[in-house]
Amino acid sequence: MLLSLLAWLKLQDGNREEARRWAGSFNVPLAQQAIVWLHIPHIYKAKILMSLGEPEAGQLLADIQELAESTHNNFSLIRVLVLR
Repeated sequence: MLLSLLAWLKLQDGNREEARRWAGSFNVPLAQQAIVWLHIPHIYKAKILMSLGEPEAGQLLADIQELAESTHNNFSLIRVLVLR
C-alpha cells in the first residue's frame, strides 16, 4: 500500500517515469474479497494509468467495480464510479 501511495505522489510531483515504473511492476491480482483499506493499490494503479493515458485503466476500474458491487462495498464503489 505504501509503495502505491508513493508512486501516486511521485506522479503528482511530476515524476511520471517513476509512477509508470511502479504501475508496470505492480501485478498483484485483485483479491476476490471485500476491500477494507482506505489506500487501495489497485485504485492508485488505475489513477496512474489514467493520468498516463493508458487504456488498461478502464479494465482495471471495471474489475474493481465488479468486486465492490459483489461485496457490497459502497465506499470503494463510489471511488471507482467517480474515477470512471
